[in-house]
Amino acid sequence: MESSFPSLEDLSIRVALCLEEWTTVNGREHFPLLSSLTVDCCPKLVKLPMIQSLKELHIGETNVTLLTSLIMNATVLTSLRISDFNELPDELLKNQKQLNRLNVFYCSLKSSSDLLDNLSCLKYLDIQACSIESLPAGLQNLSSLETLDLNFCDSLVSLPVNGLQGLSSLCSLRVQHCKTLASLSEGVRYLTSRLTY
Repeated sequence: MESSFPSLEDLSIRVALCLEEWTTVNGREHFPLLSSLTVDCCPKLVKLPMIQSLKELHIGETNVTLLTSLIMNATVLTSLRISDFNELPDELLKNQKQLNRLNVFYCSLKSSSDLLDNLSCLKYLDIQACSIESLPAGLQNLSSLETLDLNFCDSLVSLPVNGLQGLSSLCSLRVQHCKTLASLSEGVRYLTSRLTY
């Protein structure tokens, strides 16, 4: 099948305030080799061509419909950065079996969220400036996680007492500027022999 952009590997769409959709022409796949996509500050954009080859996605200040569509269709993602979403849909990352790096910035997260479920390959998790009182329950199942960064999460009250026990690969924990976090001791007591923090 003929493609409009047969060699394009990296695409950025930024501050396109009026852009609503980018559709295929005559059903042609537009980006067969596209591996890296950035979509930032495109609040009306709800449709892009299906991009199944995508490995790296940075998306922020964009319609949640587009966020869901891109992630659900990109099944070989290894790196994902999500920013500036009021709420993230349930089961958003359920198909992301190869994801090893996840950055979540300026989002509202629920402790009951299943965002971290099924991310068996995740090695790096960075949560910054998110409205969250406790970490999602799925955290305890991230057996491949090596680095956990928590920054500027002003609503975070505590780490789960047993929630870090399942993080058998964790070697780096960074917690900075979390103003309401009262104690780390319970959350990290199972990890202190192998942890740098």
